[in-house]
Amino acid sequence: WRLSVPRKLVAVKFLWLTDEAQRLRFEREASIHQRLEARGIVKAYSLGSHGPFLFYEMELIRGQPLDVYLAMHATTLREKLVIFERICRCLAVAHRYGIAHRDLKPSNILVDATGQPHVLDFGLGIVQPEDRRTSKAQTRLGDILGTVKYMSPEQAWGGLVGGPIDHRSDIWALGVILCEIAS
Repeated sequence: WRLSVPRKLVAVKFLWLTDEAQRLRFEREASIHQRLEARGIVKAYSLGSHGPFLFYEMELIRGQPLDVYLAMHATTLREKLVIFERICRCLAVAHRYGIAHRDLKPSNILVDATGQPHVLDFGLGIVQPEDRRTSKAQTRLGDILGTVKYMSPEQAWGGLVGGPIDHRSDIWALGVILCEIAS
C-alpha cells in the first residue's frame, strides 16, 4: 500500500479490524476529520486498508497532550485560559458542522510549540442530524462509550436518561477540563 500525501510527513492511525461495527465507526471517524476544515482540528487525508488493518492518514501534529503541555509551558492561569479559549473555538466549529466529539479529554487535545491546540480522535463523534452516510455507524441507545471522568450525565446513562448525547456532552467535558486547568 502507498500513502496518498506525497512528500509530506503524516501520522497514520491503524485499526485491526474485528467486526463491521468497528469498521463503520473508524470510517466515520476519518470522514469527520476530512469534513472539518478548521485550524485546530486535525485534518485527515485518506482512508485505506491492508489485510486486516484499516488506516487513515492525518496531519502530523508535533505537540504534547493538553495536561502535559500546560504543566510544562503555561505558568499562569491567564496562559492556560488562552489555550482553553482556543480549544473552545475549535469545538465551536465542529458543533457548527453538526459534529459532537463525545470523548473530549486532555489526551485528545495536542498543543504544539506555538500554543495552538489541535483536537483529534473523533472515534466516538456523531454527526447531527443523522444522515445515510453515518446512521449505520452511530452508537445505539444505551451504549456507554467514552472516558468516565469527562462524561456528561446523559452520556454515562447511555442516552437513556437526561436526553440525547450531543454537543452538550462536549460542553460538559470542557467544564471538567476547565476545572482541572483552574485548580
